[in-house]
Amino acid sequence: MIAPRALAGVASAVLAACLLGPSALPVTGAGAATPATASQAYGWGGAQEVWDWEQGQPIAPWTDWADGTGRVTNFVGMIALDSGPMGAASTGDVVSVLNAPGHSRGRWEFKVRAPQFGTLATPYGMRVELVPRGAAPGTCPSPTITVAAWTGYDAATTYGVHAGDTQWAGSIGLPRDRSTWHTVAVEVTDDFIAWFADGQVRGRLTRTQAPTAIPAVALVPRLVLDGEPGTTMTHTRFTADWDRWYSLQRPDLKSVAAPAPLPADYAGEC
Repeated sequence: MIAPRALAGVASAVLAACLLGPSALPVTGAGAATPATASQAYGWGGAQEVWDWEQGQPIAPWTDWADGTGRVTNFVGMIALDSGPMGAASTGDVVSVLNAPGHSRGRWEFKVRAPQFGTLATPYGMRVELVPRGAAPGTCPSPTITVAAWTGYDAATTYGVHAGDTQWAGSIGLPRDRSTWHTVAVEVTDDFIAWFADGQVRGRLTRTQAPTAIPAVALVPRLVLDGEPGTTMTHTRFTADWDRWYSLQRPDLKSVAAPAPLPADYAGEC
């Protein structure tokens, strides 16, 4: 578990940004204003696991995997999936998954942003998801819970779960640009899965509605920068300021009412 960030860490991040030069500067720092969080709005209490990188911590036990020009790194106090060097063509996928025992139940929340740079080519798809522990980086295992997925600066953000031959998916609108952060979260219980964005519940799927959608295996978070094979992609830096896991020990302080994601045949995409 990573210790809470300190003021010294913020100062170190600013200094590191200055040393990296203008082309590598984030539009806003990792400590930029955070949108509302589900953990605060719904009274989840203190996080039992906290991952942040304000003190320059190594990425491990998060993995570093890419099949093109990209890499995973600590970028001024954030975990960053960077599609490639500044000024060069970006190709392929970049993936980071937490190498840990995981949890089958609980609440996961992330603060994420994905600025794009240079001449726009084909925009990357990006995903925050939960996958079974030990899943290979480039696969879409069953079950997979999509906490949030989007393409480039498209405001359409999808969420859902796939298990076996079926997927359940919903969509919300979130504004995106170089500087806008969002918090996305998911709650997995024995009876339902609920999805949140910027402190509001956006979707809910119950065991009654979809008995096979509730995972029975330990899940771990995975971040994905998804390129199209053989295509030059827009240089993108998919960053997470933090990732937190909360137990189900404290009940929600508000009722969880939201649209249910719709079922469909699984099309082979996470």
